[in-house]
Amino acid sequence: AGQLANMLEISVDTISADVGTGGLYINESDGIIIDTVPEISVNRIKNDLTIDLENSPTDSSQSNIVSTGDVEIIAETGDITVNTITATGYVNIAANTNTSNININTITSENYVNIISTASTGNITIHTIDATGYVITNSSAEGDILINLIESDDDVTITASNGSILENLVDDEHDIIAGIDKTITLTASNHIAGTNDFNDENAYFELATNTILNASSTVQGNIYIKGTGKLILNDIDTTDGKIDILAPDQLTALDIQSGGENGSITLHNTSGDILIGAIISSEKINMTSDQGAIIDHTDDTIIDLTANDLITLIANTHIHATGETDTFLEFANNSLIDAKTLTEGNIHIQGEGGLTLQN
Repeated sequence: AGQLANMLEISVDTISADVGTGGLYINESDGIIIDTVPEISVNRIKNDLTIDLENSPTDSSQSNIVSTGDVEIIAETGDITVNTITATGYVNIAANTNTSNININTITSENYVNIISTASTGNITIHTIDATGYVITNSSAEGDILINLIESDDDVTITASNGSILENLVDDEHDIIAGIDKTITLTASNHIAGTNDFNDENAYFELATNTILNASSTVQGNIYIKGTGKLILNDIDTTDGKIDILAPDQLTALDIQSGGENGSITLHNTSGDILIGAIISSEKINMTSDQGAIIDHTDDTIIDLTANDLITLIANTHIHATGETDTFLEFANNSLIDAKTLTEGNIHIQGEGGLTLQN
């Protein structure tokens, strides 16, 4: 129904469709709801102006959108509400102008899913997206992106250019899972977290085990991430905000940088080791490995830790590097360090200049 270059132009409140491989391409003039359309009865009138009940057709009710092709829905103004879309092809949802919220209950696609808002204001709320291909959610609207569950066999990219990325339902379950060796990229102008309340134990945004993560707060906001298993922090940064990472297994921190007056960095894992690449903080660095060691990720002499305040390292076993040529963690000049092991273990630290060791 419709074509990508010649979309069906409609103005309805609620729509449902069951289409084949040709797909569904809709341009809605205002808001739209994808849900159940009730049965429609048509009364035929006899010559004597009475209703012909025997020959009056009734179309049964139909729910949601099912397509063996692609689904493309654009709303020029107003909200988009999706109960369920099931597609063999890709799914593209776009809200264009003015105040527009996008509310997704369930989208299932055997291809990619793309959710875009270029509205001036409005939130994107996602309960469940399950895609074989990549998932991109991009909002330039002044508003937040709220996520309960996104599952993809490919990369997942979420961008809130003028808001936060938060949980829709605050819980301990993972909110995003990407494909094997694929990357989750989260970018927000403000917070990336479970909630705006950072005194809450559920302040963390949860990611599935073996996640490879890029995350950035570009203006002012905190990044609070919890892994449900091993977690690889590929590139994490804030312009003005804290970074707090928690994992129950090995934590690999390749590139982390915080900025601003409240730019402390906290890394904590309850099992396995913490592997360090380069960590730079405008404030404090606090690192705790309950059952493992704190280890330099690579055999090099590049500075691993830089902070404008105290660097605290607590490991169950070692604090060192394990390279053949370098066994030290490297610290920036004038670093203030408090380091300790909880059982038997070595501490090998090296400064690029002066060091102050604090107990």
